[in-house]
Amino acid sequence: MLFDKIASLSKQSLVYGIGHVLARFISFLLLPFYSHLIPPEEYGVLILIYIFIALAQILCVAGLDIAFLRYYVAEDEKKQKSVFSTAFFALTVISGFLNALFFFFPGLITAVLFHSSVPENAEMLIRLSCGILLFDSLAVIPFFSLRGDQKPVHFTVLKLSNVLINIAGNIILVAVMGLGVMGALWANLIAAVFTFILLTPVIVRKFGFDFNSGVIRNLWKFGLPNVPALIFLLVIEFSDRKLLEVYRGLEEAGLYSAGYKMGMFMAILTTAFRFAWQPFFLSEAKNPEAKQLFARIFTYFFLTAGFLFMLFMFYAPDILEWKLPLWNISILDPRYWPGMAVFPIILLAHLFDGIYSNFTVGVYLKNKTKVVPLIIGMGAVFNLGANFIVIPVHGMMGAAWTTLGAFIIMAVSLQLYIRRIYYIPYEWSRIFKLGLIIMVLSALYFFYPKFILWRLMLTVLFPILLLITGFFGKTELIRLKNLVSRGR
Repeated sequence: MLFDKIASLSKQSLVYGIGHVLARFISFLLLPFYSHLIPPEEYGVLILIYIFIALAQILCVAGLDIAFLRYYVAEDEKKQKSVFSTAFFALTVISGFLNALFFFFPGLITAVLFHSSVPENAEMLIRLSCGILLFDSLAVIPFFSLRGDQKPVHFTVLKLSNVLINIAGNIILVAVMGLGVMGALWANLIAAVFTFILLTPVIVRKFGFDFNSGVIRNLWKFGLPNVPALIFLLVIEFSDRKLLEVYRGLEEAGLYSAGYKMGMFMAILTTAFRFAWQPFFLSEAKNPEAKQLFARIFTYFFLTAGFLFMLFMFYAPDILEWKLPLWNISILDPRYWPGMAVFPIILLAHLFDGIYSNFTVGVYLKNKTKVVPLIIGMGAVFNLGANFIVIPVHGMMGAAWTTLGAFIIMAVSLQLYIRRIYYIPYEWSRIFKLGLIIMVLSALYFFYPKFILWRLMLTVLFPILLLITGFFGKTELIRLKNLVSRGR
């Protein structure tokens, strides 16, 4: 039964993952694409604008997303319609008001956003970002309803369509027409509008013109604590970009952003897991074996994430330096290669973000969401304070290490808190073995990072060490043998 439950979660994560991996992979193509058409300082401008969009969307959504999922999953179909209508209506009003404010007073945003130099047409860039922000925000509740209904295929197809349209727009507007940052934002806006249009059948089916005051009170009560938490998370994710722009200039901010973006390979896995994880543990909470199930899932998550961390670190940088056969140019322009120095550190940071996500079970099941801002706030305070110290001296490398430190603080702090109110018997001895193996192989990699045979040997050594150290139990070994037999 336990393995069947894990298999069910794995299948949903895989569907989300395939779509998210494909979407992210296509999105990652934009970085090499931009690297040949936009200099690092202009890429830094684009990243700062996306920071504004990310922060503003937290204010527009106002915690309604995760609160919606929490109450939507627990209700029958009739009440789900009331939850959807109330959440969607509230989000529309908030988002409409804030976007109107940003649109008519863009100078306030540009004054805060840019320090070293203000780009041309800065106010137009902000107005374009308002359009992206509006339609992306309006799509949040429909997308979360697809997750709550456990429709990962529908969800994935819509996400992929957004990315494909964005790519097509970038090819036309940036590569062909040479519109630079302006073209990139127009492409994003067109994709956001088109995605919202594709979501209208979901909205029409779910929306019932039913604004329930009791529902909105519950949504605010559960969701509002997530707003400062998300803002703190944004500080961890993006404050380094702004401080790099202030202390080291737009070029280094752009280089760091490129390396950080490639480090988001690990975020693909953690996001795919999170999409399936939240509805899963909410629906399994009443299962008598729930805690044992959650513990085993954490072990397997760490196993998968740890192995992929090593694969990404060992092989991804080389792939980016490959020459494209028809054009005789590298996938990532050499101007951006220095930014790849932060790549393995950011990979590891997002692995700890995934560990943190595993530990959120008790927070939601025990309605302790008020502690989330405090824990993420601890990470944010550390990150921001450390960045002011290390970035002026160590630049982007210092920024990467403080990001890793912040995610470690979050994961450890949440585990220390939640084990007192919702104890899960995690398999710490197995986690320790696995962590030690990953640490040793990762350290060995840096002795001869350029030798492919060395990396291949370390990759093969990983499963061998798992078997030698007795990581797998008898039941797991039998299942592995059966899987191998079926694959023949």
